[in-house]
Amino acid sequence: MTTARPIPPPPTDDGPENWCSAFPTDEARDAYAASVSPRRELVCPITQECYWDPVVAADGHTYERTSVLRWFHLGRNRSPVTNELMDSRNLIPNRAIATISLAHREHIGEELLRRCRWIRQTSGRCDDMGNRIKFLLDAGADMTLRDSSTGETPLMHLIRSGRADLVKIFLGHDPPVLAVGNDGTSAADAAEQMKLRSEEKGIGEWSDLVSHIKMLGRQETEREEARLRSRENSNRVYRQRQRELTEQERERTRPFPDDRGASARGLGSLQEGWGYFPSLAALQFQGSIPAPPPSVADWEGRERKRLDFVLRTVASALVLYLLFC
Repeated sequence: MTTARPIPPPPTDDGPENWCSAFPTDEARDAYAASVSPRRELVCPITQECYWDPVVAADGHTYERTSVLRWFHLGRNRSPVTNELMDSRNLIPNRAIATISLAHREHIGEELLRRCRWIRQTSGRCDDMGNRIKFLLDAGADMTLRDSSTGETPLMHLIRSGRADLVKIFLGHDPPVLAVGNDGTSAADAAEQMKLRSEEKGIGEWSDLVSHIKMLGRQETEREEARLRSRENSNRVYRQRQRELTEQERERTRPFPDDRGASARGLGSLQEGWGYFPSLAALQFQGSIPAPPPSVADWEGRERKRLDFVLRTVASALVLYLLFC
């Protein structure tokens, strides 16, 4: 789920008039591209792109999960980095790199949002021909960030600016298109509006963009549905496995029958647990707790008898006191 964010302070250019100015030299253009590029450790050796879901393989190197899985699916057992044989296909999430990568994406995503908003506010002014936007997208900028005042994404700002050429650059990076602004307008709706406002020579161009955006919307919906199905299947398998392990542990640690002469099943009785539980929620799951060792069970039995004797004695004394006093 995307969140609305305030527009950050201006970028490190001389002023607003230079936010999308043409680069004076090729060196200046290359310097800007390098300034927004991710650090080397945040780039997958296979895809050469910033990580989304980094994992550590058996060779000790970090890869994008989908890319290394595709590598294995093609029957490759050698390390993409060292070319040494890998004895396992196990993958371990690299949470440290994932956190740093996310911070990088959000940082340059804020700049992308800021620049797209400025282009819209200046009626489509962009003298660098979209180079800065392209560099930010190539560097992995987060395209889901939304303007806190309008709730619109960078793509929606570009559409409303009327710059079809910049929208094409954006669509080449498979952006999310299903988000809607505070007025309930989606990217496809905004493109339809621009199509109606455009002159005759621009109708065809905007018609193609509307079709492209709708196609991306269908693909995004399919991916989300597939993601939900995969998550549900994973949760179902996990819950089934936990039930099996619980039942195995129950059978292994409960060699004696319960007080009714039958093997303990279900939630169990209050005498099967080892220890004390302060809530009904805990008592409901007491049957999954291993039975105490025989020595502890004997001690608990003696303690119950002793406490029962004490309670009966106190109750009898109380009754006698009430009768004769």
